[in-house]
Amino acid sequence: MLSDADAAAQRALTLEPALPVARYAVALNCELRLDWACAEKAYREMLRLPGVGSREMANAARLLAQIGQPGEALKIAASALALDPLSPARQRDHIIVTINARQADTALALIAAHNAANPGARFDPYWHARALLLKGKPRDAAAMAAKDT
Repeated sequence: MLSDADAAAQRALTLEPALPVARYAVALNCELRLDWACAEKAYREMLRLPGVGSREMANAARLLAQIGQPGEALKIAASALALDPLSPARQRDHIIVTINARQADTALALIAAHNAANPGARFDPYWHARALLLKGKPRDAAAMAAKDT
């Protein structure tokens, strides 16, 4: 199945090398193979192209934060959010990148703002618990994680 996805992504690149979504497809396939260097390369190539969407930017930011490049990841996540500021998905992505960048105070402030603005759609307890752990609040994190079950 992954070989079919790889072939489709490569065909898209052949047909339109300047299409950001083609590079995005390559990056996702690399991630599925757990080939972080390949994914990073494809995301970086994608980010150099015009017309990159907010979802694609957010996924690039997520990977960069996970592989130890938090500064760049935060800038890209902020750009993705700026493209689509009302999107709950981009707001969530921005918070998750902030958590993965180990910025607990900022993440907790963003979570509080999200929860205040969306009382019926509280932020994911799993990620909230991770931010609390980063802040050094294991009991609060455990209580929050219990809400996730």
